[in-house]
Amino acid sequence: MERPLIPIPPTGQLLEIIPLRQRKQQGKYSLQNPTTNGCCSSQFAYHCTKGLSGSCHSVCVLGVSNPNVHAFWFFKIPGPSLSKILHEPLSLMVGYNYLDAKDAASIDAEISSDAYDRNPANIQHTNTPELAPSLYGNKHRFVGAFSKRFRYGSFGTTISLFSEYVKGGRYSYTYAGDLNNDGSGLNDLLYIPTDAEIGQMNFTGDAEAQDLQRQGLRWYIAQDEYLRTHRGQYAEKYGSLSPWYSRWDMRILQDYFLPNKHVVQLSIDILNVGNLLNSDWGVREYSTYTGLVQPLAVSVTGSEPTYTFDTTPRTTFFNDFSLASRWQLQLGLRYSF
Repeated sequence: MERPLIPIPPTGQLLEIIPLRQRKQQGKYSLQNPTTNGCCSSQFAYHCTKGLSGSCHSVCVLGVSNPNVHAFWFFKIPGPSLSKILHEPLSLMVGYNYLDAKDAASIDAEISSDAYDRNPANIQHTNTPELAPSLYGNKHRFVGAFSKRFRYGSFGTTISLFSEYVKGGRYSYTYAGDLNNDGSGLNDLLYIPTDAEIGQMNFTGDAEAQDLQRQGLRWYIAQDEYLRTHRGQYAEKYGSLSPWYSRWDMRILQDYFLPNKHVVQLSIDILNVGNLLNSDWGVREYSTYTGLVQPLAVSVTGSEPTYTFDTTPRTTFFNDFSLASRWQLQLGLRYSF
């Protein structure tokens, strides 16, 4: 009776499972130099490892009646990732990355004055570098990959999927204006006022226009998770994150095996395939392309600041329709010999 039995030890005790490929006499399988530790039975060949408790766990076993059976499990945990191969033509991988990078300046400007202008200033002293989260990289990133291969006659087809689910895109809230008189109208971190403080702020325009700006600023702060949870504080340098976004890519490989063992391969890559299926999928959201969001303008006369708030923006983020959010297709042809 066929018994493709593959027992799996508890999580954390199994690092690798080796496939049994060699068929020995009398229909049995065995490994090269198997380590039995006294756990092998008379009917099956095992490769065994000692568990954490000292007990023996068989890590690979196959029934003996089917000489073509070569299915196996493979678990590899080098960190926060997991790979699982059910059998040779099928594989699955998932992983997670966490990033906590900090620097004093994330601006890659060629001119020092540009780097100074676009680098959010330390609110204690503009000439004192401040260690803060880096503008680059994603804080959270989940990835996954799946691949399945089919072989039929002189043809072979491989279908692969890659996905990622990411939260990153750091940015800072700054004033549009030189509030601290350091010569830059970009790098002054925004103070997030409370409702009571907004009522005391002086805006441009007549009384009606000022009331509309106060109301708009209150609404803008309320709709933004970072701003509404940091009222009465200065915005942190690159302390804000863009929303989660997801992306799926697909690859299809079509092989034709020639009698001389050469291979003709056609490849089709569909990037951001979700956007091909639905125009609302795979679209990224941004608050800015520069790393600086400036919702509030300011000018100073004497020692009195006057603010201007554009009531047009209704949300912090907007949909981006560049290539990063569009589906793309590319074709390839390969001849292997």
